[in-house]
Formats: sequence, C-alpha cells, structure tokens
Amino acid sequence: MLIQKGNIFSWKLIIFLVVMSGIFNFYLFPKYAVKYNDEKLIPLDLRSSYNCEEVVELFSKMGIEGRRNYQISAGIVDMIYPVIYGPLLVLLLSKIIDHIFKRKSYLKYLALLPLLAMLFDYSENMHILKMLAEYPDIKESTAFRSSVFSGFKWYLVSLIMVLVIAGTFISLVKFLIIKEKDKK
Repeated sequence: MLIQKGNIFSWKLIIFLVVMSGIFNFYLFPKYAVKYNDEKLIPLDLRSSYNCEEVVELFSKMGIEGRRNYQISAGIVDMIYPVIYGPLLVLLLSKIIDHIFKRKSYLKYLALLPLLAMLFDYSENMHILKMLAEYPDIKESTAFRSSVFSGFKWYLVSLIMVLVIAGTFISLVKFLIIKEKDKK
C-alpha cells in the first residue's frame, strides 16, 4: 500500500503536494485575484455562504475583465487545485491515523473525508462557472446550490484541518511518551 508507515514514496509525494499547494496558494490564486478599485474582492469559493444578490453584486464589481479572470481561476486553476489538496490531506490523515492507532481502526476511513471535500469543491466550481455564463440573469436556485456546496466544502475542510492539527498533536505526544519510556 502506498501510504504505509515508513514508505518513502508517500513522504516524497507529500512533500511534492505541499510544494504544489504552495505554488497555488502563493502564486496562482493571487495572480488571478479579482480587484475593484485596487480592493481585493472575496471570490465565491472563499465564502462559506452567499445569495443571488451577493453574486450579482460581486460579478458586477468584477467587470468584464474580472469575470474573465474568475472564469480562468474557477475553470482551470481551481479545477486542478483539488487534485493537489485532496491527496495531500488523504495522505496526511492516513499517516496520522496509522501512527495513533497501530491496530486496524475504523477511524482510518476519516482519511477519505478530503475526497468528499473535493467533490463539493468541484460542484461549487461548476455552479460558479454556470453563474458566470448566466450573468446578469443568474438563477436563485443556481446561487443557492452553489452556496450550499461552498458551505459543505468549508465545513469539511475545517473539520479536516482540526483532525490534522489534533492528530499531529496527539502523534507528537505519543512519540514523546514512547521516547521517554525508551530512555528508562
């Protein structure tokens, strides 16, 4: 299995995915960030909820060039990004769960939560692209569904981050306890 403890391939893949995630977060997303009078606008995919009026207002502020950039961001960049963060989070959670629970545990299935977040992210992106195509006549039902997908994505990502942080802390404590016992 690729994610077994000690497997050098999985650590190399994790490092590669961290570097790629950094490229997306610190270069690509800022490059395609939409501005209005030198003020950065908060795109829909960074919000946990919104309504049709907020979408129309945002798209209006973006202007033609901004909407074109957002189409590139949502249609290309943000369609690739889940393929980076999804496997990264699956690998990290798998490593953490394996380290904490040496025996087989049903908690290993928590490592699949990032795949569900990816599904919500793709659904959100497709709805954003649809609303960009419909603008200025955006349907309330499309905006509602998009907002629901955004909310589910962010709730899952938040839960996943809590699991990674808590799991890392527990793993570190467990490592220090084992190391202390080995000294005796």
